[in-house]
Amino acid sequence: MAALLVATIGTRALAIDTTLAPGTIDRAIAQGRGFASEHRGFVVAPYLLFGVADAVQIQDGEGVEAVELATPYEALRYRAFLSGFERSPMTPPMIAAFVVEARTHVDFVVYVHSRSEIDREFIAAFGAGTLTCPDGANIASEVQRSTPIRDVYVNGTTPTYRWRGQLRYRFALTDALLRCDPATFAFADDRGRVYRVPVTLGSSQ
Repeated sequence: MAALLVATIGTRALAIDTTLAPGTIDRAIAQGRGFASEHRGFVVAPYLLFGVADAVQIQDGEGVEAVELATPYEALRYRAFLSGFERSPMTPPMIAAFVVEARTHVDFVVYVHSRSEIDREFIAAFGAGTLTCPDGANIASEVQRSTPIRDVYVNGTTPTYRWRGQLRYRFALTDALLRCDPATFAFADDRGRVYRVPVTLGSSQ
């Protein structure tokens, strides 16, 4: 995470743009490509719901580094950043197809690392994610797990290795979801500890 993401810790209320009009698309792409061209990483601060102070430093008993809200707009910003960072094409037809798919969901991306150097399968033990609405209703998500990669962390002042990856909890962008506001996003880590993160989703055209 530390190599590509730059974040300010905090909880933010966001308005979800469910339309992604042409001007909004252009702005998202310009922001993403701007991050890449400036070589300063992808800035997730406006969408960060939770984060540790130093994601490179091993925290005792902790494997969760951050929780990010990936709205359709944020997803497009990041796709544009990757296009610039990797110098890969992002043609108008590719953008149009991406936007059509991005409008269908909102993701909560959880950045995690293993608790030991050898537990490569740790990410499979993370549980399902839910959104709890003010009326007590729960909305379930789909879960996508990345393939963990080995990376360098710091334990005190000593370099060490951990496996890191991301879980993407995907919620269909429905009227019920937009009415679930404010909400609490919850998931269980690889040891069964339940994290609860408050979020104000909002809605806009």
